[in-house]
Amino acid sequence: MWGYRKYSSNSRVSRRWDLNFLRPLKRGYFYFALTIYKKQLTFFVNCVKKAAMSLVKTFIPKQNDIKREYLLVDAKDKTLGRLSSRIAKILQGKNKPYYTPFLLCGDFVIVINARHIKVTGNKLKDKIYDKYSGYPSGRKEISLEKLLARKPEKILYLAVKGMLPKNRLARRMLNSLKIYPDKEHLHTAQKPKRVEL
Repeated sequence: MWGYRKYSSNSRVSRRWDLNFLRPLKRGYFYFALTIYKKQLTFFVNCVKKAAMSLVKTFIPKQNDIKREYLLVDAKDKTLGRLSSRIAKILQGKNKPYYTPFLLCGDFVIVINARHIKVTGNKLKDKIYDKYSGYPSGRKEISLEKLLARKPEKILYLAVKGMLPKNRLARRMLNSLKIYPDKEHLHTAQKPKRVEL
């Protein structure tokens, strides 16, 4: 043991310095110095690593780096909630490695066959959409079944809208969503890529 050694209270000297710390010098000063050097070197390397990690900056894409594609999604026989959650992720750009929360980096999504979308349980009759004008007796209600017959694209639009953040960027994301009740759509010129969700 280096340092001092405690002796029993019976001895004359209760505490004295031990000379064991000189043993490495007998073996050779080189090995003793080498152990100290190794400790200092590892400490220095760790400091350099921490400094290098602090210099790493987060990559933020510029508008020229963001590539937005047109994707075609067929909603026939797809569940409303599952489909809308996946569409919301694509609109936000969460499927891309350079996703940034405050930038519009999502793709354009074209949905066809919105009339043939499915829901589970008794939602066709139980689920009710309502709006309120703010005036007395200004509240209007419509069931999912009636809205699906009258305006089927509205159902998917409202579902996706509820899954996006509530800000100005989300309103721009919703402009990238195009929903059509049947097979026909107006975006053949953009050559959309068909995707299975």
